[in-house]
Amino acid sequence: MPLTPFGTDTLPPPLMTSDEGSFAEDTFRNRLPALLDEMCRLNPFPIEIRAALMDLKREITHGLPVRRLVETAPDRAEWDVVWARFIGRSWLQLPWYPAEAYFYRRVLEATRYFQPGPWQGRDPFAPYKQQELAPRSQSWKSFERALGRLPTEHLPRLNTLLLLDLWGNRADLSIKEVAESAHAGLTHEENERLLIDHRPQVLERFTRNHRARRVDFILDNAGLELLFDLALADHLLTIWHLERVRLHLKPQPFFVSDTMPADVMEALRGMERRPRLAPMASRLENAIAAGRLQLLTHPFWVSAYGFADMPDDLRRLLAEADLVILKGDANYRRLLDDRRWPPTDSLEERTRYFPAPFVTLRTAKAEVIVDLTEERVAELDARDPRWRINGQYGLIRFCAGARG
Repeated sequence: MPLTPFGTDTLPPPLMTSDEGSFAEDTFRNRLPALLDEMCRLNPFPIEIRAALMDLKREITHGLPVRRLVETAPDRAEWDVVWARFIGRSWLQLPWYPAEAYFYRRVLEATRYFQPGPWQGRDPFAPYKQQELAPRSQSWKSFERALGRLPTEHLPRLNTLLLLDLWGNRADLSIKEVAESAHAGLTHEENERLLIDHRPQVLERFTRNHRARRVDFILDNAGLELLFDLALADHLLTIWHLERVRLHLKPQPFFVSDTMPADVMEALRGMERRPRLAPMASRLENAIAAGRLQLLTHPFWVSAYGFADMPDDLRRLLAEADLVILKGDANYRRLLDDRRWPPTDSLEERTRYFPAPFVTLRTAKAEVIVDLTEERVAELDARDPRWRINGQYGLIRFCAGARG
């Protein structure tokens, strides 16, 4: 029997929505039904869309079998393959990541995102994103304040921007209690909450020995986190004179606050309206026009599959990068196929399949985590029983990928 991409014949079980007391169970038992209610409050949906969203809620809360997509859409056949794994099961009997991905695809069906009419192409999560970057929001104040404290020297500045980009990942609009704490890590380093810090390995990629020229970002959240992504991209293009930075974005709404090209352009427009940030916006817009900053989408980013199943065209594209920066919790989960690996396992060993060197910047919002000692896990369990899921602990983990 051939080895799996993770280097072992025996894989640990996936995180399941049926895992009692888990964040996966809470997601489908509580968080997502509440999200559907809130979407109806925040959007002026017509009665038929509201009814469709409430039907989805009822399907989840009443333990009904997960139904297939019924709309005509370009991706229908691919999602039918995913749904075939769910036949006869309820939403509380599924592997967590594929269930979440399918839930958000069902939301787009309910809101008629792909169907001709007034709601075609309209982001049902736009109210969340608009509130996050409203002109008087705390996000702009925190962002400007953090940039004002950056070191002037090149390497220390990059070192600090990496840390800020990590803590910005707390601003996940689908988890309000975490998002509300996003600003805390921007005022001090919180070293005791940084579980893994491979910034020296990342900085080395920009020294004389490596001279990285092409960096790709696989982005996560719009809003505050995206602002720090853009600040880091601007620094790499302006100070380190990279030939190209590519931002890999979602082609459609996903996981509430995931970033689409339209969200990037909206963030840049917000920067333009603020005197201290307007020069950065101008540099980034010029880089887009010159092709040095590219906004790319791919259907894989909104699929139900882990990164080991990445299609060949995307694998070849990422292989061109000298460094890939993976943002957020879902991308970390997809690196490890959302499985219950022992915490003492190694991300380096499990991601030899990844086509380029990469660094993952993640605040923990799911139980899956590796690269920790048993002693460290025991210490964290004793200090904070919810440390794996509350978004208060971060890691900056560098891996060599397939080139290692």
